[in-house]
Amino acid sequence: MPYLEDPLDYEPGGLHPVHIGDTFAAGRYEVIDKLGHGCSSTIWLARDLTTASYVSLKIIEADRSESSTELMVLKHLEATFDAEEEGSQHVVRMLDHFVHEGPNGSHLCIVQEFLGPTLTTKIEANSASSKPKARRIAGQLLHAVAYLHKRGIAHGDLHTGNILLCIPASLSIDFGTPIRDTCGLPATPSPHRPKYLVGPIIERVPNKFIRSCLDKPHIKVCDFSESYMTGMTEPPPLASPHILRPPEGILGDLPHATLQTDIWGLAVVIFQILTNGGSLFSSLNDDYTLETIVLTLGKLPEPLWRSWSNREKFFDDDVNPVLQVNSWSGLSGISSKTSLKETIGHWPVAKEEILALEAMLEAMLRYDAKSRCSLSDLVHCDWMRGLDGIPSPEAIHREIEDKPLLPKTSLPRHWLPTYQLHWKPELSIPSLLTYTPSPPPTSVSFVRTGLNGRVTGHVEVPNVPPSTGLTSTLTSLDRAPGPSKNFVRGRSGHVPFWPGGLEDVVVSESTASSSKTGFRRGSLVVCSFLTRLTRACLSWAMVVTSETTRLLLRRTRFSTNNLSSHYPLHQNLFPLMQARDWAHVIDVNTFHELVPEMAHKYPFELDTFQRQAVYHLEMGDSVFVAAHTSAGNTVVAEFAISLAEKHVTRAIYTSPIKALSNQKFRDFKQTFSSSSVGILTGDMQINPEASCLIMTTEILRSMLYKGADLIRDVEFVIFDEVHYVNDAERGVVWEEVIIMLPDHVNIILLSATVPNTKEFADWVGRTKKKDIYVIPTAQRPVPLEHYLYAGREMYKIVDSKRNFVALGYKDAGEALRRKQDKEREAAGLPQEGITACRRVYVLQEALSVEKSEVHVAIEKAMSRLKGSDKKLPQIARMRDLLSRGIGVHHGGLLPLVKEVVEILFARGLVKILFATETFAMGVNMPAKCVVFSGIRKHDGRTVIIVANDSLPEQTTLQTMILGIPTKLSSQFRLTYNMILNLLRVEALKVEEMIKRSFSENASQRLLPEQQKQVLESEKVLSSLAKLSCDICQPDINSFYDDSLAIVSANQQLFRMAVGHPQGSKLLSSRRVIILRDAHFNKTYFVLALVDQETKTRKRDMDLQAVTPKWPPSPNSLVVNDAVYEVTAVSLASIAMITGRTVKIDVDAIVDRHLISRMREALALLQGLVHEWNASTVIPEVDWARMRSLEFQETLLARNSRVEKLSGRECLLCGRVACEINSINELVLTELILENTLASYFLVLSSRKNPR
Repeated sequence: MPYLEDPLDYEPGGLHPVHIGDTFAAGRYEVIDKLGHGCSSTIWLARDLTTASYVSLKIIEADRSESSTELMVLKHLEATFDAEEEGSQHVVRMLDHFVHEGPNGSHLCIVQEFLGPTLTTKIEANSASSKPKARRIAGQLLHAVAYLHKRGIAHGDLHTGNILLCIPASLSIDFGTPIRDTCGLPATPSPHRPKYLVGPIIERVPNKFIRSCLDKPHIKVCDFSESYMTGMTEPPPLASPHILRPPEGILGDLPHATLQTDIWGLAVVIFQILTNGGSLFSSLNDDYTLETIVLTLGKLPEPLWRSWSNREKFFDDDVNPVLQVNSWSGLSGISSKTSLKETIGHWPVAKEEILALEAMLEAMLRYDAKSRCSLSDLVHCDWMRGLDGIPSPEAIHREIEDKPLLPKTSLPRHWLPTYQLHWKPELSIPSLLTYTPSPPPTSVSFVRTGLNGRVTGHVEVPNVPPSTGLTSTLTSLDRAPGPSKNFVRGRSGHVPFWPGGLEDVVVSESTASSSKTGFRRGSLVVCSFLTRLTRACLSWAMVVTSETTRLLLRRTRFSTNNLSSHYPLHQNLFPLMQARDWAHVIDVNTFHELVPEMAHKYPFELDTFQRQAVYHLEMGDSVFVAAHTSAGNTVVAEFAISLAEKHVTRAIYTSPIKALSNQKFRDFKQTFSSSSVGILTGDMQINPEASCLIMTTEILRSMLYKGADLIRDVEFVIFDEVHYVNDAERGVVWEEVIIMLPDHVNIILLSATVPNTKEFADWVGRTKKKDIYVIPTAQRPVPLEHYLYAGREMYKIVDSKRNFVALGYKDAGEALRRKQDKEREAAGLPQEGITACRRVYVLQEALSVEKSEVHVAIEKAMSRLKGSDKKLPQIARMRDLLSRGIGVHHGGLLPLVKEVVEILFARGLVKILFATETFAMGVNMPAKCVVFSGIRKHDGRTVIIVANDSLPEQTTLQTMILGIPTKLSSQFRLTYNMILNLLRVEALKVEEMIKRSFSENASQRLLPEQQKQVLESEKVLSSLAKLSCDICQPDINSFYDDSLAIVSANQQLFRMAVGHPQGSKLLSSRRVIILRDAHFNKTYFVLALVDQETKTRKRDMDLQAVTPKWPPSPNSLVVNDAVYEVTAVSLASIAMITGRTVKIDVDAIVDRHLISRMREALALLQGLVHEWNASTVIPEVDWARMRSLEFQETLLARNSRVEKLSGRECLLCGRVACEINSINELVLTELILENTLASYFLVLSSRKNPR
């Protein structure tokens, strides 16, 4: 790669001109020097002024910024990052990204870690690295690429220039002065070009720096601009050098990056690393590369061999090398064949290592791309074992699992005669001759007549299976089917099937116990209780307490009085389950691999949200798709219907209005066969036993309440226009249907864009105990523009990008005012008897061809009516209007007339349609423009007078057009129909329906979390030791209050000192201060003496949690493995301002971040800590200079409290009690310290020595 980039690349759409000192991202990143450049980007060394650290800033060309795949790959790596996984530490990480507007366009900028030189630099510098180090680098590279492949990422450009060495933390870096070069730049300045070009840092770095990076080499793979991620629609072409390309990457028609091409190139790069730049194959051109590949690995596969046009120059028909003449030197020669073993045999290492390397490279350099060994297997090969001498923790864990933990599939052969046992079977021949016949499916029943029951015939009737407890209850899907005439609609006397998500059916009392032969006391039928117990334990969201356990036991109603022994009920029978989210917002990238064969083929490529929905439908999940009108929701419904046909099940499509049902019925008949689509409405029933049934939500509710047997076969229920749940009248029906659906039915929710899709899906999932996958998309295929019609003119108020045009609104208001002024003027003039001029606007009539089509469609529809019905005034009027291209659609029309209007409008024969807003409820029909007569309408209850001559308020229009869509809210209410249907079924309770409604979702969702918090708090409280002590409690409270008062007074002193001229001098640079144990809001820059855990913020705590201790102890300042940290702290973080200052270079530390100066300051701070520990006192700054009365009074109050605390004596009660082992420690300790036993000692002494 050249030393500098081409100046001609700085043009519109090209590179961004950068100068030293430029800032990016609102001043956060400052350019310091140049790291290098690529084919379409420049890379700069920058300082992050927020974190005071060095970063790498990559600025991509404007033309390639929008189509760059690197950002998508880096985002995927960050989303799937796992620090514990091998290889993650060898892939560069993205820290930030943003778009920068420059003179040449919009540039994508990616902020990454600052790394050292590339492996190409190491090879070119011929750095003498030992074989173990080279092997370690190769092993790290293999782990890194395996980490990428596991996430479906092929690097695509894996050469040594994209492999960087990390800079050791202890290495001091001095970049020197950047080199500015003006050679090649035109003399005329231009805003599209920089004033100068900057030479890369690596040209100024000595070999000593590179050798320091190789002492303990740690590499990272970078540059994903040519990468390919599984699931991308258009993989980028292969961009790696031809020496790294496999044969199919050289001779293929359209070679692109794959995981297999990465494996081949990785083998070549590993050879380069191990041989310090040696080439496994020739790098002269493609033909010479292919020649050395054939010489080393043998003949290419036949298709590739034939596609190599220049093979005759190198090999004959028997793949023998031919004589070649060098065009430059005139010399001739014949190449010799070799092999991998011969190529790497001269490597000066052990023979076993060469054999292991040969085996690994042979597995990677196979002609058949599919047979190349995956990197997930190669990381465990013989050559990769023990790269660092000591096996990794992962390898040790894997070995422990493989050897002692995992069960063996085979046993040693010498165990067989010792442990194998043989049993001689006792065969009973008569037992083989008897069998239990299966029960007959039918039986013969007599037909009796008359009062005496005379037999007049017989009939064959099916046998009803005997009752089996839970599975034979009336609400079970296993119950006997009803008559065929009630298959679709059900019957009023039937009960609904058991709704999914509710508790199981309770066994009746009559079947709780039964007497069986051979049992003295009978047997307990507890299968239902065990079933509930198992399901409750396996449920993810059910939180069951001991009260629930007792309730379940009480509902089983079996007695334990006759048992021989009694055991106490375990209170923790059910484990406390974690609260979970039932709704999941998902993203699928590997669609074609996950769904290789779709149930329904589409002539177009599916959008992202459609792919996600199709994938989850294939997985048997329930989905919630929220997209704009005409975005493609119907694709999801069509796929579900096709999937039901494939599974030989049924799908039900529900819609809120009949117009939408009619349209979907006509559309689906064209998509699928007519026999597979049916419709059920209040006035129509066509093909009711079809695999796809279209109906309104009320019809489905009726089928559920009446227990229609058709529900057994339903796999999918598609709810279209779910936002209709907000309807005050009919919204409750949607909630009823969702609650009443059986467990085996998968739910598909289709809706317009609403803000709380996840909340609604979470309610559905919690109600049905199913995962609901939310798939929202904000993409609108057809942009909308909004106009105001005023004064016979149209004024745009919202453009296609959803921007409000204030000028259009203003012009519309002025036009309306001019019109009103003219009308007022005209009202005051005398009226003429004859109108002088009359302007009539007549709608252009339809063409004659379209008139004929309208006439044929009307006559075909009217042929179903009787003769007198065809002459109805409504039909005659609509016939005249439709022939003119004008249609009317509202609830007062006959159903047949409405359907004719819908068909003609869908065909484009109706030019203008006057309709109510219910017609637009999801009906997907062509319309170029929609006209609203007003923003207020009749709501069915109140009378509203619409004034069309008034301009709506601007805020009202903005809220209506551009505001947040209405949230899905519950309209649940108890209706008489619901109550009666639920009371008819004893197993279903009205309370359960209320509890599972959408309106109760928030309270029900918080129950597990609240229960969990209560139990956790009780557990923590019970585990805490009781600290109450009548003797020491008052002293502890007083000590804490005084300490807190001292710290507060100290902080008040600091605040007053900052505002005082003399005090601000005490907080100048080089002052040594004592910090408290936390990171707080930033105010002052400090260089702190800390340990590694404090620097990484592992010991951070809230301000309220910091113990009020003052003055600080010198022992608390001692740090093991001390490091420095340059950070910003607030005034509240300062515990003490000492009287010492140190001589340091502040500018070198704060501005230039010189590591050497930071280490010098660190050494000075450590010396002060040792000095203060020797004297056991930290000297405080002399506050006598502060000439402020308030300050001195606060200082005096603080010092008095400190003296008060220092005068208190701490009794060693604990140490005394530790030495007492025979009796009560606390009692005896108090007796000793209070000197209570002294009087008894005197009495005993006087008795022993009487005077």
